[in-house]
This record gives sequence, structure tokens and C-alpha cells, in this order.
Amino acid sequence: MLKFKNKFIGLSHIDYQILWLKFLDLLDTPIFFASFEELYEKGVDLYNEKKYFLASKCFSKAHYIRPGDLDCLYNYALNLQLSFEFNEAINYYLKFLKIDSQNPDVHYNLALCYENTQNYEKAVEHFEKTLNIKEDINIYISLSYALAHLRKFERAMELILKTINPKDYKTLEYLLDLGISFEQKYNEQFNLNFDCIEFAIEVYKKILIFDTTNYNANYRLMKCYKKIKNYTQAKYHCLEALKSFPSSFDANYNMGIIFYLTNKFEEAIYYLKLAIKIEPKQTAEIYLNLSLIYEHLKNDEDAIKVLKDALNIIEDKNELTAIKSNLRRLLKFNA
Repeated sequence: MLKFKNKFIGLSHIDYQILWLKFLDLLDTPIFFASFEELYEKGVDLYNEKKYFLASKCFSKAHYIRPGDLDCLYNYALNLQLSFEFNEAINYYLKFLKIDSQNPDVHYNLALCYENTQNYEKAVEHFEKTLNIKEDINIYISLSYALAHLRKFERAMELILKTINPKDYKTLEYLLDLGISFEQKYNEQFNLNFDCIEFAIEVYKKILIFDTTNYNANYRLMKCYKKIKNYTQAKYHCLEALKSFPSSFDANYNMGIIFYLTNKFEEAIYYLKLAIKIEPKQTAEIYLNLSLIYEHLKNDEDAIKVLKDALNIIEDKNELTAIKSNLRRLLKFNA
């Protein structure tokens, strides 16, 4: 039996790992032999070092020696999963379940693999099997996510209500992430996936039931309503967000844009100026928008001043090009 430990004098850690990988590739030949215990132990060490690809190589050889060892089978599948080899991981998790069909961790990880391959039907099946064995907030959240991908929004919302624990802020963060993922599916340009943004709105509203001053939920609701051009609700939730976080650049900037879109230019100017005061170097876009509002109000003098101020503040070359282009246009027009 070959006993490999890192005892090679002068051999770097990276070279040692490469040597081990080459050694593993030779283990299928009759010349070399390593014990199950050594391969399994090395796989665990590599897993702890987060070297999942190398670890899966070790567990693969160990599994070949003892195909019925559940610990090895689980760790092999887990390291394949962590190496993003989801289809291979699925195969070995299924082998595990043929021996032990009641392991909740295997069902849960299997569901995650199916989710990553966008097989949401199978993901739902194994999330539900996990819940039949043990209940956990993370599983409810994951199941809600998969059901929502299948457009089963009512069932997803029903499960979400089971997860909310106002004493544990982490559960509200899970819901916020879920809402954001579906908000991003809405295509504003072609007005596609409207049901996804409606679902996101409902998720954010559920957060506000338990935390009425939640800045993120109000801010995301403002973004959703703004996308679907419901400016009344967008303004309401933006103002609510500002009550919680008055110095938010994003909320003040969006408040200015909402007032601009609703033809309330003085209010728009107020909030855009406030956003600039908070973070003057954030983006050239805010200076361009403020300048356009002044121009719309026939106040070219202030429109030009805003852009000249921006030249001394903005550092990004591409943004400066846009500012200079608009400034030249205004100066030429007013020459």
C-alpha cells in the first residue's frame, strides 16, 4: 500500500496537489493500489480545503473500491455538486437513495441540483420529500422558489407565509432575494413575464406586513411599480423608503425621476439635487437628467451650470464624454 503524505522536501503545495492528481489518474491500472481509507481520508482533507474537484477524484476511486459505502457515496455526490457537475451529482445522489431513501440531506441536495439544471418539477418533488422527513425554513423557501418557477404562484405564496418569522430577520432577507429574482424576470421593453413582477410585488408586500418600515421592501416595490408605470404607488413606496433611510442616494434619485416622469419638475429638481449632495460622484446620469429638466423649463443657464459642475466631479471617461457632448450642444444652441 502506498502511504502518501506531504513529506516531500522542497515540494510546493501546488506541485504536491498536481502530483496527487496524476497519481489518482494512475489508480485504475493494476500497478498501483491505494486503500479505501487513504483515498477517503484524502478526499475529506481536500474537501475541507475547498478543493472540490480533487476531492471528487479521491471519492470516485474510493467509491470504486466500496460502492456501497454511503458516506463515500454522499461525499462524492456533494463534491461533484460543489464542482458544478450537477448531472453527475444527480446520478450519485440517486444511487444513494436506492440504498437509503429517507435521508433528508440527500433529497435536499438532489433538489438543488435539479434546480440548477432547471428541472423544477424534479426539484419540487425532492424538496417536498425533504419536508416530509424534516421541516426547515430553508426548505420552504427553496420549495417556494421552485414552485414559482413553475408559475404555481398561489402555492408558492402559501408556503412563503409559513416561513415568515419577524423575530428572525434572515427569513425576510430570503423573501427579499426571492422577490428580486422574479422582479428581474420581467422584461420592460416587451412587457413580458408580467406575472413574475406581480409575484415579486406580492412577496415584498408580505415582508411589509411584518416589517412596515423595511427599506429594501419599499425600495423594491417602488422599482416594480415604476417598471409597470404605476407612478402613484411607486412614489408612495419611495417616500416610505426615504422615511427609513433619508440619506439613500438611490431612493432620492428615483424619487426625482418619478416626479420628472409625472411632470412635477420642481419636486424632481429638489430630489435630484439632494441625491447629488449625498453622493456627487455616483453617476453622470443624474447630472444629465437634471440638466434636461432645466432645459425643459427653458432654464438653459442652470442646465449648462449643472454639466459644467459635473466636469469637475465625474471621473469616468465614458461618462465625461456624454457630459461634454451635451454641454457642447447647449453652448452651441445658446451661442
